[in-house]
Amino acid sequence: MKPPSRVISHMSTLDREILNIAVPSLLALSLDPVLTMVDTGFVGRVAENSAEGLAAMGIASSVLNLVYPTTNFFTNAATPLVTKSQDIKLAGRICTL
Repeated sequence: MKPPSRVISHMSTLDREILNIAVPSLLALSLDPVLTMVDTGFVGRVAENSAEGLAAMGIASSVLNLVYPTTNFFTNAATPLVTKSQDIKLAGRICTL
């Protein structure tokens, strides 16, 4: 197996573009569980009645974990559709030139 520096230097421009899109997307998707863990730890240490605070945190985390992926799904589903429509408009403009 090649060392990582050699692998990155031999990547095509398309591979680099995919990597430039994929890495921030993976980081954004990993932020939700990290946010939940940090919130739970903070509430568990700071709250006077930590049992009640953690119970409320569990409910809030469940709601957030339901809403966030749902809204994220809509953006992920709409992006290719918008891109395709923009490509069709651009192709139409190029053909009329």
